[in-house]
Amino acid sequence: SWSNMTIKARAAIMMKFHALVNQHAQELAELIVKENGKNITEALADVAKGNETVEYACSLPQLAQGRTLKVSGEVTCTDRRDPL
Repeated sequence: SWSNMTIKARAAIMMKFHALVNQHAQELAELIVKENGKNITEALADVAKGNETVEYACSLPQLAQGRTLKVSGEVTCTDRRDPL
């Protein structure tokens, strides 16, 4: 299940999803036009905004602070903040 996957494995899936959305952006936008009545410019912007959210989600492991993250089977990373 997703919760048992390492961050590295999850990120690989999300990056593949991101690439597929980019690859099929026009088709996705055309579906939005048909389903919601938006014009193609608005629909393409919706697809781009959604994919921007995927990019942000993929960066969350790097943004997580004060946590121990299991990166892969044998690698964990601990983020610790100490005041200067």
